[in-house]
Amino acid sequence: MGLRLGSTRIPGITLYEEGKAYPKGLVNIDADVSSTFDVTNYAFAKVTNIPKPVDYFAQYATDTLVSYSNSNVTSLPVYAFYGRSNLKEINFPNCTTIGTGAFTYCTGLTSVSFQACTTIGTSAFTYCSSLTTANFPACTTIGNSAFATCSSLSSISFPLCSVIGSYGFYGCISLAEANFPSCIKISDLAFNNDTSLIRVSFPNCTTIGTYVFTSCHSLSDVYLPVCTSIGQYTFGFCSQLSMISFPSCTYIDLDAFEGCFNLLSLYLMGSSLCYLASTNAFISTPISNYTTSTGGVHGSIYVPASLLASYQSATNWVNFSSRFVGV
Repeated sequence: MGLRLGSTRIPGITLYEEGKAYPKGLVNIDADVSSTFDVTNYAFAKVTNIPKPVDYFAQYATDTLVSYSNSNVTSLPVYAFYGRSNLKEINFPNCTTIGTGAFTYCTGLTSVSFQACTTIGTSAFTYCSSLTTANFPACTTIGNSAFATCSSLSSISFPLCSVIGSYGFYGCISLAEANFPSCIKISDLAFNNDTSLIRVSFPNCTTIGTYVFTSCHSLSDVYLPVCTSIGQYTFGFCSQLSMISFPSCTYIDLDAFEGCFNLLSLYLMGSSLCYLASTNAFISTPISNYTTSTGGVHGSIYVPASLLASYQSATNWVNFSSRFVGV
């Protein structure tokens, strides 16, 4: 195509529209213009050639893609590889952001490592059922449902992650350990129904949402030294949990430990009284007279000796006054 400017033709774009008069002046013409315009009456016509953005993924619109590597990509668009079940290997060494649903239903992926990625979008790897390893050394934010129902996921590394979104690792039934040294917030249902989860370590986490570890039936080792708030149903039905310590906790929501059938020792060693929202926090636990699984042994709540009397008479705590031990 070409541009008609008087008797001059400029390769690249054609501009002409029959029977129209235009004022004199400056005209900018995008490369996407498909019609033609007569610019004879313009005092000056400037052609601005704006190239279309490079679409790195257009050639992979089908589900036949097996391997893909690209060092030029810094941001993966939403649903970039959605549903490509044959995709087994990916390499994006300079990618910093993974968009929503970028690898959802990529059931052939077994391992992902993004050295430069800082942000993982919503549902980025949801239903990647063969994924076993996720390594993100620079990631600071994990979006909602990012790894939800990755049923084979067993090894994860997120040393810099500060926030885990809701449902972040929901239903990762093969995950045995979660270690997040930089995390300060765990959102609702983040590890819900991770039935193989045994150990969790969050040395800098201050806030836990609701239903975070619910139905983690194997969970027995919990490290949350600076956590100040425990949400509703956070440890519901963690049936293997026998001891847990919260040196900094100031608030426990209702149903927080419901169904922890083996919870014999709860340590609340903070310097101030921890508020208990409801006596329902200990339904079906040894602390609340549930004794079948422990052979008649009741649970104990360990608190600083200086706060013993305060706990025994405090609202809701008074119902468990006989369970307190001052240390």
